Amino acid sequence: MRKIPLLLGALACALVSKASLAATFDATTGSLHAATDNLLTADFEPGAPFVGKGFTATERFLDFGTGKRTSKPFAPADYPTLDAISAVPASGAGGLLLGLIDTMGKSDLVSKGIVLEAPETFATLANGRVRLTFWSIAREHPHVALVYGKPSWSIDASMTFAQVTAVPTGRALDDGWAEFSTGDVDASILGIPLRAIVAEVASPRMGGAHFSLDTLELTKVEGAQTGGAACTSVADSVCGSGDCVLGRCVPSEATWGALLSAEHRKELVGRWRTTVSSIQGSRVVASRVPSFEAAVPALVAADSPRAFYGGLHKAMQSLGDFHLSEGTPASALANAVVSATVPYRPTSSFLGACFGEVADDLPGASGGSIAVYRTAATSILPTALRVGDVLTEIDGVPATNWLRDATLAHGDRSAADEASLSATWALRAADLIGHHATSFKVLRCSDAACVTRSVIDVPIGQVGRDALAASGPSATLLGETAALAFDAGGAPATSAGLVCTGRFKDAVDTLTPRASGLDVVSSTARTGRVDVQLDGFMPADSTAFEAAFKGFVATGKPLLVDARYGTGGLSSAGTFLAGLLRSSADPLFSLDSMRASVEHVSTDAAFAKQLTCLDSPGALDCTFAQSFTGSKVTSVPKVAWVNGYDVSENDIVPRFLAGGSTTRIFAAHPTMGSFGFAASVPAYVAGWGDGSFQGSDTRFAPDRAGLSTARWESGHGVTPDEIVVQKLSDLLLGKDTLLARAAAWTAE
Repeated sequence: MRKIPLLLGALACALVSKASLAATFDATTGSLHAATDNLLTADFEPGAPFVGKGFTATERFLDFGTGKRTSKPFAPADYPTLDAISAVPASGAGGLLLGLIDTMGKSDLVSKGIVLEAPETFATLANGRVRLTFWSIAREHPHVALVYGKPSWSIDASMTFAQVTAVPTGRALDDGWAEFSTGDVDASILGIPLRAIVAEVASPRMGGAHFSLDTLELTKVEGAQTGGAACTSVADSVCGSGDCVLGRCVPSEATWGALLSAEHRKELVGRWRTTVSSIQGSRVVASRVPSFEAAVPALVAADSPRAFYGGLHKAMQSLGDFHLSEGTPASALANAVVSATVPYRPTSSFLGACFGEVADDLPGASGGSIAVYRTAATSILPTALRVGDVLTEIDGVPATNWLRDATLAHGDRSAADEASLSATWALRAADLIGHHATSFKVLRCSDAACVTRSVIDVPIGQVGRDALAASGPSATLLGETAALAFDAGGAPATSAGLVCTGRFKDAVDTLTPRASGLDVVSSTARTGRVDVQLDGFMPADSTAFEAAFKGFVATGKPLLVDARYGTGGLSSAGTFLAGLLRSSADPLFSLDSMRASVEHVSTDAAFAKQLTCLDSPGALDCTFAQSFTGSKVTSVPKVAWVNGYDVSENDIVPRFLAGGSTTRIFAAHPTMGSFGFAASVPAYVAGWGDGSFQGSDTRFAPDRAGLSTARWESGHGVTPDEIVVQKLSDLLLGKDTLLARAAAWTAE
């Protein structure tokens, strides 16, 4: 079939720069022709797949079952022809098929990719700019990216540092081939050069994800680099369209990703507008949709990745729902602008410290409410932080004000109940400060009695850059290794870095190792009580989880449950605990309900129908309903429940227990207030992780009839029975104020 060049979207032509239209279409042959002055041209023609000085190719394999990667030298014969998907090459006779290409229909999921490297060529581009362009037919987002890293770094380490993934430009041919490009980008980031071009499938969607690759071009672009200038978090206008990271301007293509065309921006914003206004189920989010609508015109008109993706992020954050996320870009530098390097795993970054909330009750009180809780074994800061250091200023701004604004701009999740936001500020403080601030101040007590205090000014921008220059994107700098070690079963504190949990002290003597990132239960039997510590409700073994709590109850002793770092989990685990720890003498009914319709988030008629889910939870309309119709247990132990940073199922479980005659909840503030299930949204943009939204909301009442008039709970976190804040005086003495008070209550 004769190919015809098309433009996808009415505005696509106007918003794809002429420079990015590298290959030209030859109407006489119906194929594309690459530019002649490229640094690299890869058209995968038989016998001569690459044209470019010094480039080598490596086959890259990823086993999605085990997560293991292997590689070997590139051999064209290892790759099936495009006939496997009935594709005619975009140029010449060659083309490459990548992804799950030789395991279709089989149970194993091994994806095939390719890595192109040219250290000498990339070294000559250190102060310049480049553009990557290619053509593809895809069943999955093609993950084709410029990857930055030192030649000594592995490809995987480089990918965790920085990458710019190509996105559709709007140009296409009528047989399905479409053009992708990174646009014009700097050839080095924070002094780190290009490391490779990587092309692969990022996830095994539908069990058969693959894409074709043809006419790949790397071109040198004239002009000065856009990054490198000195900046601070409160004076980042010098960066123009870039972001301030480690005290230097960084192109926002490297933090957020390549900018979509205007038509694609409009489509992406439209999808999220539909999601928040017509699909998601949180009633409090529904009431805040006008704030998102107000941001739409500026998002569509955005002229940089920071303005578009950063603006979309702020608009989503302003809706105030932990379950709502537009997804995250791919690299660690991208994670610098959305806070955490691994979802839900806040780290000490390179500060070597975790922060928590405090009440400064000592002479000369600073008014600060966030202090150092834990420190790593080593520190690269010029002045190592100490437990009890109170955070007062960040880049010259009062610490809580700076963290509030940084959380909105860069935080990875928001809270539906604004009274709980301080937990997020404290937990994410090291990540946010490490990536965005250039200095901060703490007020340090001279001793436990705090007879005198001194102000410690801690410059960090140069420290972070030096660490990057000296090594790589390790736990010391970005925290990822510490977070991954934690998920693999390592302790929260290591010499390489810390995973921050919002706890000053653990409630138990020994932590049970985590299993593949899933939640486990730890316990220690004390005289007169059993202390239990858990995070979320995604147990590695549900049977063992239930058996453990049944065993705790069987002792007849009061329970102290430390759940101060809770990111949710399975509703089955929540309803199990409600049935075990809430007495039948304290009746409680609940119903988790999706929205009434596309047009209405809630109607009385729809809820009356949904009430039938209490009687038939397995019915088709009740598939996603979590209902609770009261405990049958008559004898339950005394339970001291300690909350902190808690959301989703960690909202729901304490709400099940609240008001019970044998339960008391201790915390500094309410939980985050997201009472519903989270639904995943496949990534809309190449190189991004999945997004999500809350699909339902929940009502609670002491009887069935009360559910019809009860409030929707999202936006209202569980208020503690006793508001207890960690005292600075206790912190300096090594005493956990919340655990001490909760333990005392169990003995009353």
